[in-house]
Amino acid sequence: MSGIFNGLYELFRKFKITFIFLILIIFGLSAWLVTKIKFEEDITRMLPSDENIQRISMVSQNINFMDKLIINIALSDTNIAPNPQKLIEFADDLNNKLTKHQPDLIKDINYQVSEKIMYDVYDVFFENLPVFLEEKDYKKIDSLIQQSSVENSVKNNFKTLISPASMVMKRFIMKDPLHFTPIILEKLNTFQIGDNYNIYNNRIFTKDKRNLNIFITSAFPSGETQKNGKLIQALNRTIDSLETQFNNEINAQYYGAAAVAVGNANRIKKDIKLTVTMALIVLLVFMSLFFRKKSIFLILFLPAIFGGSLSLAILYLIKGSISAISLAIGSVLLGITVDYSLHLFTHYRSVGDVKKVMKDIATPVFLSTLTTASAFLCLLFVSSKALQDLGMFAAISVVVAALFSLIVLPHFLKKKDYEKVAQNQHKSIVEKITSYPFDKNKYLIFGIAAFTIVSMFFSGKTSFDGDMDKMSYLSEELKEAEDNLNKIANVTLKSVYLISTGNNLQEALINSEKAIPDLEKLKQEGIINQYTSVSKILISDSLQKERIKRWNTFWTPEKINQLKLNLQTSGEKYKFKSDAFSSFYNLFEKEFNTVNSEELGDLRKLFLDEYITENKDITTVVSILKADESNKPLIYETFADENDLVVFDKKYMTDNLVRVLKNDFNLLVKLSLIIVFLILLLSFGRIELALLTFIPMVISWIWTLGIMGIFGIKFTIFNIIISTFIFGLGIDYSIFIMRGMLQEYKYGVKNLNSYKTSIFLSAVTTITGIGVLIFAKHPALKSMALLSIIGILSVIIISYTIEPALFKLFILNRKKKGKIAFSFQELLNSIIAWSIFVAGSIYISFVGFILSKVFGINNKRLKQFLNYSMSYSSKALYYGMFNIRKKIINPNKEKLKKPCIIICNHQSHLDLIYNMSISPKIIILTNDWVQKSKIYGRIVQMADFYPFSEGYETLVPKLKKKVKEGFSILVYPEGTRSVNYKMKRFHKGAFYSRKT
Repeated sequence: MSGIFNGLYELFRKFKITFIFLILIIFGLSAWLVTKIKFEEDITRMLPSDENIQRISMVSQNINFMDKLIINIALSDTNIAPNPQKLIEFADDLNNKLTKHQPDLIKDINYQVSEKIMYDVYDVFFENLPVFLEEKDYKKIDSLIQQSSVENSVKNNFKTLISPASMVMKRFIMKDPLHFTPIILEKLNTFQIGDNYNIYNNRIFTKDKRNLNIFITSAFPSGETQKNGKLIQALNRTIDSLETQFNNEINAQYYGAAAVAVGNANRIKKDIKLTVTMALIVLLVFMSLFFRKKSIFLILFLPAIFGGSLSLAILYLIKGSISAISLAIGSVLLGITVDYSLHLFTHYRSVGDVKKVMKDIATPVFLSTLTTASAFLCLLFVSSKALQDLGMFAAISVVVAALFSLIVLPHFLKKKDYEKVAQNQHKSIVEKITSYPFDKNKYLIFGIAAFTIVSMFFSGKTSFDGDMDKMSYLSEELKEAEDNLNKIANVTLKSVYLISTGNNLQEALINSEKAIPDLEKLKQEGIINQYTSVSKILISDSLQKERIKRWNTFWTPEKINQLKLNLQTSGEKYKFKSDAFSSFYNLFEKEFNTVNSEELGDLRKLFLDEYITENKDITTVVSILKADESNKPLIYETFADENDLVVFDKKYMTDNLVRVLKNDFNLLVKLSLIIVFLILLLSFGRIELALLTFIPMVISWIWTLGIMGIFGIKFTIFNIIISTFIFGLGIDYSIFIMRGMLQEYKYGVKNLNSYKTSIFLSAVTTITGIGVLIFAKHPALKSMALLSIIGILSVIIISYTIEPALFKLFILNRKKKGKIAFSFQELLNSIIAWSIFVAGSIYISFVGFILSKVFGINNKRLKQFLNYSMSYSSKALYYGMFNIRKKIINPNKEKLKKPCIIICNHQSHLDLIYNMSISPKIIILTNDWVQKSKIYGRIVQMADFYPFSEGYETLVPKLKKKVKEGFSILVYPEGTRSVNYKMKRFHKGAFYSRKT
């Protein structure tokens, strides 16, 4: 890998002008493409999503009242008497100024309710009575047309007509003397904003006349923060101007989803600008002091700038747009992209040779880039669109920054910078810190081990918070407006929304009407307290026809004649003319037709429009249900299987968000861990090196989860991003530590402190770059900062201590002692070998026990069986160790068919195992400790393996007897195993045995 980059370095040195020109062209083209990219500010793109959430989100974004702003106008001094006329003057001026922004920014303004509108509404209901009457309403009509009721109604009408109210009520009484129309008018009560409102001078006031409200519908969905920002700016300017005009005696406040979304977007932008400025200043000072070079700061950040711009350019060519929220969060990449340039310049301070620097860092930089980019690409598998954008942006940025650092930055390395450091004999504070052998501090290692155990216990207590309200920013003005509106009429109180959908209004209405029987049943059972449904007023054509048919069926000629007679009789008592109620009689002769939504006129505009949304792709009709929290699951269950109905509320959305968030998080962690480990395994080619590099990331993650569990810090849609970031940084640090340790193991070169210094600088850069978000006012950014600080500190502590300690324990220290390094393959082979040995030992022990205790060992055949068992067990062990290469040198093709004395150098247990496997007719002369062994001493004795300690005179007769039986004698003249591969002095006993 280093050869490729060194070759590129030499090539571009020869053609420096061409190289500079090429870089500038690429950067200029990227910058030009970046200006064309579309930035999406829809904060809802951050939300995780599945099929259910997507359905709810799509539908909810097409609800008109979701985009409504409520302006509350009140006297600044709440202690003085109400002055409704002054509020009207202020509201009129405000309304006149805001109408200038229609239709560009404002879709609709609901402010005045004239008497004419109410008359028109009454007329619409009266002229189309059958259409609006439900089946249950006919029971009430039945009671109204009874003789006693008719007489009572006429009597009350007479009293009204002779009172001052006759000026208003006369036209209603003559048209509808029995008051059929009020039956329908009652249905409008469910559309009231709250019980605390009245109409005064055609304006919407609270009952105490201290508050006047104006309702504004934005021209854009609440998620379109960039466009709605212009509306909020215009609204702020207008209100400020009018408050000054009225000497600040009147206070106007507004609240709504659009205002909250704009406030969040603006707060994030301000916080990012503030914190990035703070981070740049701190890093400028710190890096300049460490490297003692003024231009170093700009050079260090060139990879980040180049990588970010080229990444955005590529995304423009692929997608044409990117989430602005994900781009803002992408600032966390600063720590990783600067990481590569820091390694380059820091290592050059220690080495002073560009080619050697490239040889040392090219491979680990490339490897860390591969693992980090892979971890970020795992975000493509989560369900949040913004996080998918972030994954692509981050992966491309990291790869481009790494390549820029390895190809371009080496040309900025100057020999004089190295010479300055070499001449300065004093180490900097950073270098003194990083040169400390943390891995040798036993107290620190013990503390890390103890805290890891504690963290493992608490790591399972972390939880997810899907409540977006906690992650949402509300300015003091919006908080005050929300509180005041809640005091007035609980207008911000959340309800359960039942939304019917369709390709057009008729389909949506039919689907909404299907839900009415279920809603009525839920209301009767007390599961819902009340509900507001458009279907009470706006009715599908098919249902209208059914109702007209019911009207015609209800009014039989007999019933009509009887009603006319009752009215005429009662009217005569109070001097009504015989034709006084002729317009009312026309109802029974009129041929009714269906009413389309346009014919409803002001009725629809005043009451229904905010519940209906008609778009090109979808039409929605909203019903609002009021229910106790405990009853909401029953409502969800009732409409769960209806494809054309969507039911949700804040808690339902939260529960679904938490569920998807958990699934996304678990998938993200698993994918990141698997992919990173596979890359490490393929790169190092040794599973033990991959594990040693992988362990710090795992432990640091356990620490992070443990600390979150201890202090009750929850995962959110925002700080979950940091988990991927911690993965990336953790593996980067581990790879460079491993690189330093491997250089010492292979070549004896101690460059670890240089790598530790660059890691320390990277950690400072990262904590500064992200940690400053702790000063942000937006809660989401604060949560990201807190988790990043915890994660990065955990990563650097583990990388500095556990990884070097484990490497030295299993690999480096064993080399110094002349032993081979521990390896997973050797461990596996040892397990196999020991398994065969233990199984063989158990088998032989069992056979020996049976032969000695049950049958007696003196029987020749039984003894022969024991010898064969020992021989074949040894053969299984010898050949079962397949990892050991075996070469048998036997030029004479000796098979030991005749008895002989075998003299052998004793190097290890292997020669003993092999010698026993050659033939079952071999006895071995042993030391006393072998005879007395509690494990296999008894078996050795039963097999007639004699000890040397018996002496020559005692052994010779026994050996002669065994030879006559066909046994060969195996002797180790050294008397013990050799420590090294050199033979010790042979004792003479073996040779004396040969003479006999």
